[in-house]
Amino acid sequence: MIVRGRVIKAGRSLVGSQADVTGVKDGTRRLCAIVLGTRVTIRGKPQVHG
Repeated sequence: MIVRGRVIKAGRSLVGSQADVTGVKDGTRRLCAIVLGTRVTIRGKPQVHG
């Protein structure tokens, strides 16, 4: 299995990303899944930890 990820767009508070999951069997590669994600940065909020 090969997983390659990349940032599609990085902004000030939002980051969009994508990962491609490729299966490998007998030397043949096949795309199995595409994963999309969004990350939100929250600053200046005392109730948010992390």
